[in-house]
Amino acid sequence: MYCTNCGTECKPGINFCPQCGQKLITETSESQQDSKTEYTGQEPAKAREGFAKIILACLITLLAACAGFAGIYYFVLREPDVKDTGAQVSSRLPVKVPDNSQNSQNSQNETEAPTPAPETKVPEIPRQRANIDITAIDTVDFPKVTVYFSVKDLDGQLIDTIDASQLSVFEKNNGSEQDWRKAASSVQYYGRKDVKEKSVAFVMDISGSMEGSLETECDAADALINQMQQDGNYQVALTAFSNTQHEWLDYTSDFSDFSSYLYDLQASGGTAFYDTLNNTLNHALYETGQKYILAFTDGEDNQSVTEYSEILAMAESYKIPIYIITTLDDETVYVEDMQQIADVSGGSLYTIYSMDDLQNIYYEIFQLQQEQCSLTFETAQNTYSDIKLQFLSDKYEGEAEDSYYAEKPRQYYARPEIDYVTASSERKGMYDSKKLWCTYIADNVWDGDNRTSWTEGVKGDGIGEYLTVWLKKETEVNGLLISNGYYKNKELYYRNNRIKKVRFTFSDGSSMVTTLDDEYLSPCDVQFEEPVLTSSIKIEVLSVYKCKKVNGKKAYRDTCITELELY
Repeated sequence: MYCTNCGTECKPGINFCPQCGQKLITETSESQQDSKTEYTGQEPAKAREGFAKIILACLITLLAACAGFAGIYYFVLREPDVKDTGAQVSSRLPVKVPDNSQNSQNSQNETEAPTPAPETKVPEIPRQRANIDITAIDTVDFPKVTVYFSVKDLDGQLIDTIDASQLSVFEKNNGSEQDWRKAASSVQYYGRKDVKEKSVAFVMDISGSMEGSLETECDAADALINQMQQDGNYQVALTAFSNTQHEWLDYTSDFSDFSSYLYDLQASGGTAFYDTLNNTLNHALYETGQKYILAFTDGEDNQSVTEYSEILAMAESYKIPIYIITTLDDETVYVEDMQQIADVSGGSLYTIYSMDDLQNIYYEIFQLQQEQCSLTFETAQNTYSDIKLQFLSDKYEGEAEDSYYAEKPRQYYARPEIDYVTASSERKGMYDSKKLWCTYIADNVWDGDNRTSWTEGVKGDGIGEYLTVWLKKETEVNGLLISNGYYKNKELYYRNNRIKKVRFTFSDGSSMVTTLDDEYLSPCDVQFEEPVLTSSIKIEVLSVYKCKKVNGKKAYRDTCITELELY
């Protein structure tokens, strides 16, 4: 231990320095002093002072931040105040002080009028896309054009809230680089419930391959005809084909004829699909209103004179939708040809694998056509043209394009027009077994009804009797189809005579003789070696296939013709 005053080393245990008498400080007391200094000296005071400064700085920073936010709110975020004068003052825009040098006397202490804040625009809701499907373009009344189409939303639901002001038609020459030009004429719009005139032509396959399936085909057609009858706006036509086209039942809204005709059909022979489709298109061309063709075939065409290219040109020109249903393998070239015909006409091709599916396909097409609305306008085009239909409403927008011949359709197969028919004799009318009155007049051969016929009215087999067909004008005739005999039913066909050898005499005095086939429900196709320019054709009986008893019922020595058709 050492004296803290004089530094003399002292013995342990003494309390005072022997040299200077100063009280000695022990280690214990030093540690106590150090401890006391730790809690009461200057160092703790300085620490507390530093801590206080930190707290003060934080408070000042917090106050400055609050003041800044208050300033931002006041000058930027808050709504402008409205003063007692009613003028709107924007707190976001500084007040401009005008240049006193320009008008120091009147505006030295004035400020510019405050600029009003710009109005906030409500963003527009994007329109939904609408799908437009153009199915037919009718130019029969050219330059008036009628477009049939449907409009659906993205969920496939029909859009019925359409008016003419929302529709625009644009046109341009097909393939040209010019811009679309809006049609100059006004557009008239007809909703799907306003489309009142509708016509459908059935084309039915009764070739030999349909044996066993024909009844199913007839059931499907009959069911759809009943559906159309309930609609009340339809006209229906019907034809069938095997080696040639069978009789054409012309458009009518009286559907009572069709069921009886359907179930009298019998399957035999080959397939003349193109010939039949050709004739059906020409019949349909000048029908008014919405129209389409339902055609079924189970085999490739092997009998037609008409070529595929002719049918394709007609389908593209006429724009009458053709819906073709077939059971053929969809990879064959023939099916590809039918696909093309359907597409250019505005229709579709359906391949089915069971005849039981035919009725469902018929009904699907019927529903599709029920969805059609239409518009009409007058075109200024005079060539093959592109057309664009645009739909724009508050909620929807959409457009569709197609092409069409901007001209009145020309008939590729112009049928000579019959004016009237006379006969050398006619059998008197009589009641049949069902107590229905039957006539046998000459006009029956062009009424489109297989249940009526011309029957000569002399005793014997009618050799030398004749019909004369008078045309509306002198026309080139290429041939004619003769439904030889009485087609009302198979029994009556064989109980009456049929023409075997016939002479045709033309208005210039020339003539030709030929022999007709004897086959029930198979019209005889008489093709002339060269087209004949004539205004009349005399059809004279030279010999007959003899009648016979059937099921014990007597035979009639009457010679009959059910129908005639010139081409």
